[in-house]
Amino acid sequence: MSRSRAEHVASVDEALTVIVRQAGTVRLQQRLLADAGVELDRSSHPILRRVEEAGRLRVTELADALGLDVSTISRQVRVLEERRMLRRATDEADRRARALEIPDAGALAL
Repeated sequence: MSRSRAEHVASVDEALTVIVRQAGTVRLQQRLLADAGVELDRSSHPILRRVEEAGRLRVTELADALGLDVSTISRQVRVLEERRMLRRATDEADRRARALEIPDAGALAL
């Protein structure tokens, strides 16, 4: 079954509408964060959210979950640690390893 040109155009139009709405949402979130005095950039939010959902995550698990390089995640995590929004704790599953968790400041930011 082939789709008509009109169906393709409608599909593209719908996708573009979703993208534009998402972009507006990101700008709104940034403005709300700034108004609340929270220093949280766009790349930090998914990191905090994923760690919050998991409870604790290793950096490698976080990178896999977000589809990013470990080096990229490590840089972003370092910034969040400096802002006290993330901290490393002993991983209960492997006492030699460290896992990320969210302290009060990170929970408050979210």
